[in-house]
Amino acid sequence: MSDLPPPPASIPPPPPAPAPPDGRRWRTWHVVVAAVVGLVLGVGIGGAVGEDDDPDAALQVVDDPADARDEAPTDEQRPEADEAGDDDEPTTSTTAEAKLGTRDNPYPLGTELRTEEGLVVVVDAVRFDAAAEIAATNQFNEPPPEGLQWVLMTFTIRNETDEPIHAGWALDVGLLGSANRMYDSSNSYCEAVIPNPLYDGGELFPGGSFQGNECLQVPVAEVENGSLLLAVTPTFSFEDPVFVATR
Repeated sequence: MSDLPPPPASIPPPPPAPAPPDGRRWRTWHVVVAAVVGLVLGVGIGGAVGEDDDPDAALQVVDDPADARDEAPTDEQRPEADEAGDDDEPTTSTTAEAKLGTRDNPYPLGTELRTEEGLVVVVDAVRFDAAAEIAATNQFNEPPPEGLQWVLMTFTIRNETDEPIHAGWALDVGLLGSANRMYDSSNSYCEAVIPNPLYDGGELFPGGSFQGNECLQVPVAEVENGSLLLAVTPTFSFEDPVFVATR
């Protein structure tokens, strides 16, 4: 017989793990139920928000004035029509003649204009074809710039005030036409020697008078369409100009 020891008996399998205590089983069930309840509540809240309650809408202006302007008023919102109707006569006449001396109703040439202080001005003549006359005054006079035309205006100034007046500084003169632009000594002075300039009248003491010329260069188009009016303002008066017809 062999001296080997007998084979070992088979090792039995380990016993099954004991079941978790009752408290652990309750906590696991509680977590599962809580998750299910949370999911159900989340779906319900999400459905309640919907498209009309977009969270971004909280950042938008609800009462947009532009929307109100686009909506036509209903019959209830419209004010009732005036019981007087549209046939009533207006309280003021819209056909009344404009005040004399304004752009719509200028004074005629030769009108004697007088200030409260006693400066008397008469526009004797306006010559739109003064190029030849001005050219003959001085041999160094050049023609007016292209597209412009010289306008020579003759004034009589009479001093009936109590103080001396310089004839050349007594008036601000301008021409206004269809372009609605004022042409005056600041932007349209004739760059030429003119005959008998108003400035040559010098100092006029009370009772003195002088007749002289002023010159402005204006667009040919405004001369040809006959729209130019003469604007006359006593110097430093800060008043609106008086308009005088040029034809």
